[in-house]
Amino acid sequence: MGADEFLPLAESSGEIGARFGVLIDQLGSERSERAAADAAALPLDFHMDVAPRVEDAMSTPTATSTQTDKDARPSGASIRQRVVGGATGPRTTPGDPFLAPFFETATEHVWGGVWNRPGLELKYRSLVVVSVLAATGHANEELKTHLRGALNLGWTVDELREALLQIGGYAGFPAAHEALDVLSEIVTQG
Repeated sequence: MGADEFLPLAESSGEIGARFGVLIDQLGSERSERAAADAAALPLDFHMDVAPRVEDAMSTPTATSTQTDKDARPSGASIRQRVVGGATGPRTTPGDPFLAPFFETATEHVWGGVWNRPGLELKYRSLVVVSVLAATGHANEELKTHLRGALNLGWTVDELREALLQIGGYAGFPAAHEALDVLSEIVTQG
């Protein structure tokens, strides 16, 4: 095949590309019109509720506002105190100075960071932690501490039992059984 034989094909492909571009433009226009109609059909309070959240999510905090927000948030130690109380749970300051950096890091980053984020109340964060510890087979002092914390934050024994039963279907009945044993121990000991 010579180069002359490809010329009509190139011309027709150019036409096809132009037609394809027109079709894409029409499709985009139709989608925009449909999206505008869908948005107009939503209740007025939906727009009022979503708009500020979208703006907040899209805004970039300044260094000053971020620092102010961090300064206004409670410390990791105070969050931990609210959740697990004073005397419950494993100690947060080790007797072994070698472990001191670990406990400081956990208090700062877990309790002061993850637990301190907006968007989920402490009560629900607590249930997430209890569920994860139980599901991953951590039926130990850590789970006991967080079960007590969940009770401190308002979960009932029946609600915690249901959450742990739910784990059985997804993480296995042995994990759920071990976690339920820990909860039973807390309930019987008072």
